[in-house]
Amino acid sequence: MDRLWAGFNVGKTRRQQQFQMIDKQRQTTLGTMQQKHSEQLAALSSKN
Repeated sequence: MDRLWAGFNVGKTRRQQQFQMIDKQRQTTLGTMQQKHSEQLAALSSKN
């Protein structure tokens, strides 16, 4: 029973790490998208 529980905990930690990595990647892509968007807005407003 203890071994099973330890294995479950290891799997849980691994999943959490994976999720954090995915979350980080998503945040960086969101950040670059926002940056590009604000650059486009700035370009548009400078034309006017």
